[in-house]
Amino acid sequence: MGNGWGAAARRWFLGSIARRVSGTPIPASGGRTRRTLHADPRRFVCIESPYAGDVETNLRYARLCVADSLKRGEYPIASHLLYTQPGILRDDVPEERALGMAAGLAWAAFAALTVVYVDLGTSSGMREGIEHARAAGRPVEWRTLGCPRGYREVGPGEPLTVTPAMTWPR
Repeated sequence: MGNGWGAAARRWFLGSIARRVSGTPIPASGGRTRRTLHADPRRFVCIESPYAGDVETNLRYARLCVADSLKRGEYPIASHLLYTQPGILRDDVPEERALGMAAGLAWAAFAALTVVYVDLGTSSGMREGIEHARAAGRPVEWRTLGCPRGYREVGPGEPLTVTPAMTWPR
């Protein structure tokens, strides 16, 4: 996996998450117990969508990707939405970008699937996430939210490119 976690540690971690969200009573303060949502660790997904370039449009698009994933019953993480918020990390500072990428890839190691949303093409960060998923043996799924006119979805074995005509509604 490349993240320093062995298979047993990964199973323990995912199992502890599953126990926390499986509806099993969890002790709360004052001797009470509480129940939480039911979650299936097999449905944790890592979202890959563009960030660099037209950041404002790409952030709007990433939010739509997360919403799409949630509506499919998945539990997505889109680290570029989290770590690039004001006051956290700056994507234009190489050391901070590297830290954000490393954190996102660490979380991705616990996902069952990497989902690549390709309506706006792919970025170097997305390609790094795809390569990381493939190296870890994690399935990669290609999705669109609604292809712009003249756009064709790429498959896992095809080159990842963006054509100049591809735009996203403002």
